[in-house]
Amino acid sequence: MKLMKAGILVLCIFSFSFLNAQQQIVNNTIDLLTIANSGETVTVKDPRSGGLFVHIDKGVAPDNGIVFPRANGGFWVRQFDKATGVNPCWWGAKGDGFNNDLAAIKAATAYCLANQTILQFPSGVFRINAPWIIGGKSVEEEDLFSGNITKVKSFKPEQHQVARESTPLIVRGSVRTCIYGDFAASKLTAIIYYNIKSNGYKMKPSPHLYT
Repeated sequence: MKLMKAGILVLCIFSFSFLNAQQQIVNNTIDLLTIANSGETVTVKDPRSGGLFVHIDKGVAPDNGIVFPRANGGFWVRQFDKATGVNPCWWGAKGDGFNNDLAAIKAATAYCLANQTILQFPSGVFRINAPWIIGGKSVEEEDLFSGNITKVKSFKPEQHQVARESTPLIVRGSVRTCIYGDFAASKLTAIIYYNIKSNGYKMKPSPHLYT
């Protein structure tokens, strides 16, 4: 019985040591850029930008929100539920009403548009120092309705306008989420614009949020 207990104790110690060697905990995503971890996973503790990251050798590109370069080769890739969406704080947004969060929000928006993922804002005041322009499909890309290239002669601007307004981006927040447009404007200016480059249409402002 004593030998059995001793064996179980050794096994537990070995298992703990093995798991500890495989997974490391760091404070924030900045640490991911320098951590020399030979394991396969890393947990970031930061409550806003943290999460579980898995090592992948290739096939991804760093964006410093979802994918981070790994110090000893490969990449750290954030694990998250696509149905829940991505958080602009993963790209560095602070939501403190002081820091300019526009660059982080733009990066998160680009990821959502490319991957058809929800943009989920946590509670906070997200200050932006210029309009937040949400891009969408352009005439060089596939038409959302027919699946044909929109440069063909059958392209219908009216149909593409509908496609433009159907850009697959869902933005969510809590009752304590505020997007604060902090910039000077000579006339009434929308905080959020919906725009598609080179489609021949002017930027369409949000009818609700102005500064």
